[in-house]
Amino acid sequence: MCRSECEDNQGSVNADTVVDVLFDNTTIPAAGTTFCVYHPLPTDDTYQAVNFTFTASQQNIGIVMMFSISDHAVENLKAEGYTIKDSGSSVLDCSDFAPLMISQWSDGYLLMQQAPNPPSYVPEPIPSDWGMLVGKNTSRKHVLVRWEYKASSDGKDKHDEGTGFHIHLVRGTPRPVNFGEAKFAISQAHPPSSTLTVPAGQAAWTLISQCTTQGSKDVWKGTGVEILQAHAFGGWLSKFRLLESKGGGKFAESENELAQLESCRFPHYANQYLEEGEFEEIWASDQVGSFITPPTTVRIKRGNSYRLECIYDTQNETKDVTGEDGLNCQFQFYYREIPNDNEPYPGFCMDVGQWFLRSPQLSPSKRDQMFKEWRHNPKEQLEYKMFNRCPSDNEKYMPSSI
Repeated sequence: MCRSECEDNQGSVNADTVVDVLFDNTTIPAAGTTFCVYHPLPTDDTYQAVNFTFTASQQNIGIVMMFSISDHAVENLKAEGYTIKDSGSSVLDCSDFAPLMISQWSDGYLLMQQAPNPPSYVPEPIPSDWGMLVGKNTSRKHVLVRWEYKASSDGKDKHDEGTGFHIHLVRGTPRPVNFGEAKFAISQAHPPSSTLTVPAGQAAWTLISQCTTQGSKDVWKGTGVEILQAHAFGGWLSKFRLLESKGGGKFAESENELAQLESCRFPHYANQYLEEGEFEEIWASDQVGSFITPPTTVRIKRGNSYRLECIYDTQNETKDVTGEDGLNCQFQFYYREIPNDNEPYPGFCMDVGQWFLRSPQLSPSKRDQMFKEWRHNPKEQLEYKMFNRCPSDNEKYMPSSI
């Protein structure tokens, strides 16, 4: 549904068109589940998204994240039997996450916005000279929302019609800065404690999230991306460091060893082993939890190797903290987008390495011991292969041009 001449709830941004991406009257089971909500974007012209607002849910809502997806992704979803309407919102069963995985592997899977959580939180406004390209001659012609509902408090099925995003668009490109959104992160594996654990009583414990040389070739395109603003966040996070190895890095392990522990969970290369290189710090800050602007120009370039260091303070804790407790390592950033040049594919580079392989404070002997125990645990290995097997079943959705 599109409405004209709308003013947002901050009373400051006029829009030519507002695209409403809303949940319909689909029944939400009492036990909770995950849906995907599809909505087309206007393609009669090029637009800039200049604001996002959200009608809060009255239900027990979890993660609600909106991504742009490509024409190719929509074709693949239809081919798999999903009902995609030409107008309005289409609610899809996403309990197995298949629509998300299909879309990730079909290119153009770029984060647009996350719903406020809790609902009282008001996201920071988009700067008045920024706009996110949408529609004709852009990579953003459709959106897909990961829409999670937790179990209802009274054990009854629910409805949530009318909850959702409002994408505020202006026609053309009147704003001088086109921007996109991407991120580096540590993947929350199953269970999250496998990739995200920090011992208690630590003043500055580091976990490394790597984007390998091949991973950066898979994700970043063209001349690379200039970071405009970034938001580092995660429970107990006190500082971040972003490091770069120009020209890439190399693994010390043999090809046979690497093949045993590579990951094809995402449409970019990842491995349990840590790539080595001549890493230099390109940005560091103890300002976490909100968007900040880099003090100097920071660029991410295709073919370089990157490390995000998340540094945690657990001095007040008496037991180890994990991903189950809310520990996270996320570096979400806005980049300057150049049409037909640097639109990332996909809009993220996520690490899947076990936490002890990414903790430089551990001695080599302790790390080797923990790695050996992990390698010889049948349950751990079955779970790893289940989620990271190569080749991926989703490679069939990859566009031939990628």
